[in-house]
Amino acid sequence: MTVEAPNPGGMRLPGMAGTGLAPYPHQTTFSVLTLGSGSPELNPARASACTGIQYRGAYYLVDTGNGSALSLLKGGSYGPYRHRDIAGILFTHLHQDHVTDYFDMVTTRWSEGGKRLDLVGPPGTAELHRFLVTFFGDDLRYRLRGGDRAGIDEEGMFRGVDIRELTGSREFQLGGVRVKTAELTHSLLNLAYRFEADGKAVVVSGDTAFDRRLIDLARGADVLVVDANPWADGSAPPPGGAPSHMSLPEVVRVAAEAAVGTVVLTHLWPLPVDEALVRRTQSVFSNGGYSGRVVFAEDGLEVPV
Repeated sequence: MTVEAPNPGGMRLPGMAGTGLAPYPHQTTFSVLTLGSGSPELNPARASACTGIQYRGAYYLVDTGNGSALSLLKGGSYGPYRHRDIAGILFTHLHQDHVTDYFDMVTTRWSEGGKRLDLVGPPGTAELHRFLVTFFGDDLRYRLRGGDRAGIDEEGMFRGVDIRELTGSREFQLGGVRVKTAELTHSLLNLAYRFEADGKAVVVSGDTAFDRRLIDLARGADVLVVDANPWADGSAPPPGGAPSHMSLPEVVRVAAEAAVGTVVLTHLWPLPVDEALVRRTQSVFSNGGYSGRVVFAEDGLEVPV
């Protein structure tokens, strides 16, 4: 078992200025993009929660925390990711650090010519989009009037947004990707998502306390992108009510029992991912019986599936 930080085995994607229209040439047809690896506490080195699932050049974003719209623009070494290639946005839950860049993300996508959009999340997701097109209606119509040469029309903003509000365990198709959900334990209703394509699977936990439903959802997954939160030293959450996040030993228990191939630790607080932290993390995972690969997320990291 190895713990990597930064990840030399993934594809590190340095930022690049400019907007660029050519799509980023992903080296694999199925990959995970850690576009926002931070926590609610603002951190200039990390955007808040946003994980991209890339499948055949289409992006399915799980959460759109603050700073994530710029992370997408920074993209890879060959240029930025195109917002218009976002095919779907899925919310785990509706805390601010998971949703606040939705307005910029969707407006930029639409301005670039993005059309039909799948929007998925817990109850309240439709209200978020409705707020965008009503409160910012004049702004959006101003862009629409000036957007003839870009080929934009009402689709992708005022129409053509397919909104699904979910609870519990569900299964549905997004493009060529099969999606399964599980409702987990957090201070708000939290949905974890499993993405399956080409015989492989990625699971994104969102924020959750220990919950066996995550083990069931993640069983046999190639990659688990998991809420690691602040307790990277292995200690338990502080007292004061029911926990809403896992301690690191609980993360290890999920990874080991589900037998996932790679664990990507995200939702990280502003602490240095230094050699001492990596050693402590490796010790906790080893002692917990997990022998797979562990990666500390960083903004702009692509992990092949």
